[in-house]
Amino acid sequence: MLRGSSDATRTTLNRIHFSHLTIIYPPVSQAVFAVAAIATPSRAYVESRRLVTKFFIVLFDVLAMSGLLALLQHFRKPAGG
Repeated sequence: MLRGSSDATRTTLNRIHFSHLTIIYPPVSQAVFAVAAIATPSRAYVESRRLVTKFFIVLFDVLAMSGLLALLQHFRKPAGG
């Protein structure tokens, strides 16, 4: 998918991609990365891809914190120390 997009992207992938190694990210993180990749235009620069990925990571973090706060409120537990 990314390999054919641009020379800069191919160069970056050749420097960081080691297909013989297994990934260390859990499935939910992989899903966030996949959504970010799908949401990014195919001809986007590496900087744009990084910005979109960071946006989705922050969005996921905010949603996770909101969900945890909602659970704490539901079970009438204090949200802070």
